[in-house]
Amino acid sequence: MNHLFEEKPDALIARINTLSLDQEGVPTRVLVAINPRETPYSGLVRFAAAFPVRATTGRRPVIIRNLSGEVVPCRFTVDDMIPDARLPEDRLLWRMELEFYADSVPAKGWRAFASQFGFSPESRLDDAAYWKTQPPYAGEISVFETDCHDGDLPQNGYFADIPPVPAVTESVNANPVSS
Repeated sequence: MNHLFEEKPDALIARINTLSLDQEGVPTRVLVAINPRETPYSGLVRFAAAFPVRATTGRRPVIIRNLSGEVVPCRFTVDDMIPDARLPEDRLLWRMELEFYADSVPAKGWRAFASQFGFSPESRLDDAAYWKTQPPYAGEISVFETDCHDGDLPQNGYFADIPPVPAVTESVNANPVSS
């Protein structure tokens, strides 16, 4: 890795403007695929997470949308409901790994995707025949989660195009103005 944002993805993700990915009235999270390769990437990527859910609700289907708002195929490759003594009795820990199709992630760059709970036939979530025809997950692209927020970087970009963040310097005024 030869770029700061490959080493510290949180610094990059905090600067990406993801507001337009927000789906009005539907809680939306953003998944950012980061490509360290020298070539663009289109293929399967994986996002892993674990979080508490109501035992009565359990697993929920997920919809992933690309920057054009189109639903992209996704599926769970890990989907475990685990009791956890740290959680209230009516909660379980949902440990999941979500695999989805990331199209045209720029070389040495990133692409953001919207995610939300819900069902869409275009997701092909439980379409075993479809997933048998897909190339295997390559494991080269990292995926990180964030919320919808303002920022100075586009939802799709190249590390080389990122303007540096101005350093904060403390200035000393040798001739203060008094009132």
